Amino acid sequence: MSVLPPPSGMPITNYYNPGTQALRDLKAKTQGMFLGWIGWKAAHNYYTIHPDMADAVIYGMTALRRWWIWLFFFNIWLLDVAISAWIWYLNVHTIRGESYPDISGSMGAVVRNLILWIIPATLAITITWARAIDFALLKRRWLYRKVRPLMEKLEWCPNWVLYPLVFFPLCFPF
Repeated sequence: MSVLPPPSGMPITNYYNPGTQALRDLKAKTQGMFLGWIGWKAAHNYYTIHPDMADAVIYGMTALRRWWIWLFFFNIWLLDVAISAWIWYLNVHTIRGESYPDISGSMGAVVRNLILWIIPATLAITITWARAIDFALLKRRWLYRKVRPLMEKLEWCPNWVLYPLVFFPLCFPF
């Protein structure tokens, strides 16, 4: 079966949007460059304190791994927040003159549960960010100083226990 060209004067259209793929490629390249810079900066900071090249490279690779994992879960957290905001928006506002009334009361329960789970997910992503910053770049800025007391209270809790809290808003909205 052959595909006929469009009649003259009609543009050839694509059935997918190449702009979204270009945006995803840009995001992947930007994250790769950011992670590379994090690894290099962590290794450089370690090397200025302890002049051992092998340990500095291992330190930089460990920082890169921690930041890559954190960035993955941060993207999931952004998806959690976007879904929560969209459901809340549908529950409260009208779209093109149509409203979505909550007849059965289920939307209120979904919004309540999503907001309830977003709070621990936000705390988990913030605590693991403070741990990654402390480990990698040795920068202690205002957010780090604000999160530090909570981070000290949860020092016993490893990151692999905190990261599943980021998935809970997606798994248990009802």
